[in-house]
Amino acid sequence: MSRLFLAIRTVALLTLGPVVIAGSFWTPELKGALLNCPFPFPFIMCKACPVFCTFGAIRTGLFWGILGTNFLLGRVFCGFCCPAGVAQDLLYKLPVKKLLPSLSVDRWLKRLKYFLALVVILLVLEATGIWQGIPFATSLWFWLIGHASTFRNSLIALVAFSLLLSVFLSRDWCRYLCPLGAWISPFNKYSVVELAFDSDKCRQCEQCPRKCSSGIRSASERWSSLECLRCLECYTNCKESAVNFRLKGVEE
Repeated sequence: MSRLFLAIRTVALLTLGPVVIAGSFWTPELKGALLNCPFPFPFIMCKACPVFCTFGAIRTGLFWGILGTNFLLGRVFCGFCCPAGVAQDLLYKLPVKKLLPSLSVDRWLKRLKYFLALVVILLVLEATGIWQGIPFATSLWFWLIGHASTFRNSLIALVAFSLLLSVFLSRDWCRYLCPLGAWISPFNKYSVVELAFDSDKCRQCEQCPRKCSSGIRSASERWSSLECLRCLECYTNCKESAVNFRLKGVEE
């Protein structure tokens, strides 16, 4: 099973990775996306974009695919298909001393992505004309228009720094900064299939908190947490089969 999961992650990294970074498949040409989007903020103005890029072409299908898998399994896109997440997982495997933030610091930092998710929503409403005149969003959008290259370079630098940090801290971008993860996190509570934990089978080996890519340390919190990335490390590393799948509301 672990080999199958690795294969899925590898395919996601090699296919979606170039699309998100350069906007194209297997070509050196930059066509939109993160590196060369003509708008101040990438990924939010694709329908009005004059530049063709693969991301813009597949964004509708990608949206419905993420939505469908969320309804089925929660944040499984984060755990398996997001190229940024896969890249972070691979970098974290490098044999260096790891960082372990305190619980209070970890909880505080995790709030950042929800704030950023709200800011991005307000920018989308302003930029697309759905709801204009939002004081903070209007000022920010006009500032971004006037400083597009500076902001894009800063965003690229932030992503690069996050990847570097992921060598020492598991999934730092996913845990603290990713607005997409914040938007889809509620699906963990309402997905058709959920993770089930059998406390009678658990032998307290502590593999779950050690392997959890989201840094969730409490067993009582982990199984239904909004922060669970559905990476299924707890499932694949449990030798006692204490972690399994079940339909929501169906007791074994």
